[in-house]
Amino acid sequence: MLTLKPQSVALLYDYLRSFPPFASISKMPPAAEVEFHVVKDRSRIGWWSWQEGVHRISISANGVSQTATLAFYLGHEMCHVAVDVQGLNTGGGENVHNAAFRKLAARFCKVHGFDLKAFY
Repeated sequence: MLTLKPQSVALLYDYLRSFPPFASISKMPPAAEVEFHVVKDRSRIGWWSWQEGVHRISISANGVSQTATLAFYLGHEMCHVAVDVQGLNTGGGENVHNAAFRKLAARFCKVHGFDLKAFY
């Protein structure tokens, strides 16, 4: 079982950032420019927000106990970051799953072997 720490999530973020689809997104911020939070939320596992000029990714320790699960949910939130930094976050706020998001999600899942049907 994992003991999640923001620093560990940040390291995995930079690792995933080095692979497609994120590696080709020039505006994808490095982990040092993102705020990571580990919380104990029972209603959701991960979420992204843009607050006070900072990308924030929160992961719930209640929903993650394995590295693969962490990578899956972190990748989902990274797709939100990527859509936002490319200016493609159209009309859906923090939960947009538009065509740009779905395209990134499909590529992320293909590269890392995740089930796209479970990604949304």
